[in-house]
Amino acid sequence: ALRARVAAAEGRGIAPAARRAGGRAVVGDLEVDPAMRALVATALGELGRSFVVDRAALERLAGERGTVVLGDAEGTGARPPGAAEAEAARRAAGRFGGGLVGEGIRADPTGAVRRLLARWAWAPSLAEAGGLAAILPPGWRVAARGEGAFHARQLQHRGSACRDRRPARSRRGV
Repeated sequence: ALRARVAAAEGRGIAPAARRAGGRAVVGDLEVDPAMRALVATALGELGRSFVVDRAALERLAGERGTVVLGDAEGTGARPPGAAEAEAARRAAGRFGGGLVGEGIRADPTGAVRRLLARWAWAPSLAEAGGLAAILPPGWRVAARGEGAFHARQLQHRGSACRDRRPARSRRGV
């Protein structure tokens, strides 16, 4: 599904300019465990259509429509969680029957997807994802297998956002 979206966008928006600037599709050579593909797609969202470029290419991409991910990103947000934080998240996710989304990545030549998914966990259902999101450290997000994702203070459910953190099945009109 990710590769199909990228292929559809190849000739539009930022894609041609990003390629001319040396960019690569975020999911271009990505290899994902088949059982985790839907979770990775949920976690990446629209970033699955983006391109990895170096900071030096940004000026050449000004005015283009689309999203890029910096391949040479630095700073706190670009660093993965520490070993203790990642292990605590893994254990918490395991209590809900889930795990860490990034563990489904088999190959990521640019390293961008591993970085983007470094603070994503998963749970088997939306209800369990809500419970898991409540106990993870700030900045972590949770994908529910085939149902949506929790993060920060809102729930994303099948592309829409709502402030109600209750499972979508328990709300009217969703």
